[in-house]
This record gives sequence, C-alpha cells and structure tokens, in this order.
Amino acid sequence: MPSPLASQPRTFAQAPPSTDPRFDRDRFFLKQKLLSINENYKVHGDGDEVLLHVRRPAKFFQNLMATGVAAVGILVAVMVGVGVGFTVSGVAGVIAGLVVGLALGAAAVIAGIALSPLRELLFCRDERLSDLALHVSQDGKFQFPYAVFTLRDSNQAVLCTFRKHVLWDILRRRWTVESVDGMQRWLVQEDSWMFALLRRFAPDLIAVFLRTNFIFSTSDGKKLGEFNRKLSFRDSYVLDMTADPQRSFDRRIAVAMGVLLDTGERR
Repeated sequence: MPSPLASQPRTFAQAPPSTDPRFDRDRFFLKQKLLSINENYKVHGDGDEVLLHVRRPAKFFQNLMATGVAAVGILVAVMVGVGVGFTVSGVAGVIAGLVVGLALGAAAVIAGIALSPLRELLFCRDERLSDLALHVSQDGKFQFPYAVFTLRDSNQAVLCTFRKHVLWDILRRRWTVESVDGMQRWLVQEDSWMFALLRRFAPDLIAVFLRTNFIFSTSDGKKLGEFNRKLSFRDSYVLDMTADPQRSFDRRIAVAMGVLLDTGERR
C-alpha cells in the first residue's frame, strides 16, 4: 500500500477537533497481531468491537538494501584500513589504517541510514486499510539526539508532534507532545524512575517481570492517564484515560501515542 503522503502536498494546517465516535471514550485496548511481516495492531473499545486497524509497514526490501549497503561498506572499510596499515610502516601505518577505516565505516553507516525508509503508522477504520483515520510519520533520519514524529488526520492536517531525546532514553523513556505552534502540551514517560532503572540495570531474572508502563500527564506533571502492558502471550495493552474526564488530552493523540510507545520503542 503506498504511503498516504506520496500524492498529497505537505501541510501544517491544524486539524479540527474529532467528531469520530471511535475516539469518544476513555479506555482503549491495543492488541498486536503475531507472525506478520508488517507490524499490525487492532484497537478495541471496552467490548469486542474493533475501532481501528493499525499497520506499521515493514518496507522489507528497502531495509534489506540499506542494511546490505552498510554491511558491504563496513567490510570494505575494514579491508582498506588493513591495507593502509600494511602499506605504511610503523606506528604511522597503524594510525593511518585506523583513521581511514573508521572514516569509511562511518560513511557506510551514514549511507545505510540515508537509504533506510522513514517509519510510519497507518490508523484505518477498515481491515483493508482503505479508510485512513490517522497517520504518523517520522520527520527525518538525521535528527540526533532527537526522534521526531508528526501525527496527521485523514485530511493530512497536523494534530501534534511527538518528540523524544534518544540519550535520555538510556535512563528513562520519555516523550513530549507538542502542538502545531511548537508548544509542549503533554508528557508521556515511564511510570517511575525506580522501575525505569531496574528495567535497565537489574538482573534479567528480575527485569523480565517488570512490565514497561507509561504515565500520560500535562507538561507540569498532572496525571491524565496510563498505558499499561497486560500479562498475555502476545503484546496487549490498555490505554486508560479515565483520569481525564474532560478529555483535555485529545484521544486521537493518545491512541497514536500508545501504538508509537510499542513500535517506536521497539519493545
């Protein structure tokens, strides 16, 4: 399925409030389909009704080509570096070989990243993925130290931007949600510092039982909801926004954030 952005101009028009009854609720249940090339999810309400079908296209061949180019480039870098090291005698040869090898290796990695496809998520109202409701797209590949994604509605009007600091992720996963004007509106982060550190540094026998849950809050820390992983054979989550009865946190944004927390964090 081609990207919905392929044939539509880029726009930064702000999306209007949702009138879709699928988002007129406070609890959502997210289930991932197993044994699938693409990452597929279903979003349910409190009953068995499927509200949304979600897909993250695998783009297998594009990723394979990017990985192959990087791997071949690194192999060539090693061979050239070794060759330079043997050609130039003494310590100077070792240093020259390392410099050339590292430079070529870095170039190979950059080439692989440049060839890799941007990540995206499609939220559709039907199983055939023909009725698009929401679309999340990665803004760029070279944004270090940030990872940035933009959420749009079916008309490609922007709802928000999701942003995380990848270095901060080393200690605790945290996303900020920004409005179209760039103001930080909400914060989504791991449930606590203690559990975040235990998940990273505790022995595997302990860490494996610590499910990664997230808290949704205002930018000043007022709790609005939770995204919790359920104990089940397949990935299954509950997005509970009952702490926000006024629905100040747009439910479209909350649902998109929930899926991104799973697939974007590669959990």
